[in-house]
Amino acid sequence: VPAEEELALCSESLLSTHMGWHFPKRSDYYERYLSFAEATPKERGQWQRHLLGFAKKQNYQYPDRQIVFKSPCHTARISLILEVFPDALFVNIHRDPYAVFSSTHHMEIKTRPMFAYQKFDLSKLNDFILRRYRKMYEAYFSEKDKIPQGQFCEISFSDLEQNPIETMKEIYAALQLPNFPLVRPKVEAYISSLKNYQKNAYQELPHEIKHRVDQEWRFCFESWGYPMAS
Repeated sequence: VPAEEELALCSESLLSTHMGWHFPKRSDYYERYLSFAEATPKERGQWQRHLLGFAKKQNYQYPDRQIVFKSPCHTARISLILEVFPDALFVNIHRDPYAVFSSTHHMEIKTRPMFAYQKFDLSKLNDFILRRYRKMYEAYFSEKDKIPQGQFCEISFSDLEQNPIETMKEIYAALQLPNFPLVRPKVEAYISSLKNYQKNAYQELPHEIKHRVDQEWRFCFESWGYPMAS
């Protein structure tokens, strides 16, 4: 499930941005564990050992399956992961930045009360979302070329949503994963199970928020070709 391993690594090591959910007054400090660029060598090594240990536990429980980690935070940790798993495969799913902002804002409002031991100043939420996404993708764009050829695939969320089977087929082909014909019926069955799923509907972002998104995430708009409001 999304961020499942991030919760486990947070519990085991405390070296996670999720600690900022628990203790929002120290959120700025815990942001060092997004990309680990500002972390100490000792902290980097500790986190890597916990990642390897968690992966071993998953492999022990599911020896015949390929492990898939789905933490958004890993977007900023390409080098850190490659040092532990040099053969790791990476799939980045990009999305319209305006939709990302709306979805993240909705998620933060819903989930923070479940995790927080301190009150969070909601007036700072927009700043937090803008800063976190910018830092994440600054790290991503600075490191993605370090991924060896054949171990990386980038797709758009809209393609995955509108043409899930063909997009999954493209991912398998790009990463040279075998047996998609065997996997396809399971993917189709999963898609069928979602036929009654209702996506969250968000109000149009205020002009001032769109302007800030344009300014702070401009490099993402330009890299993926999404239109900007300003």
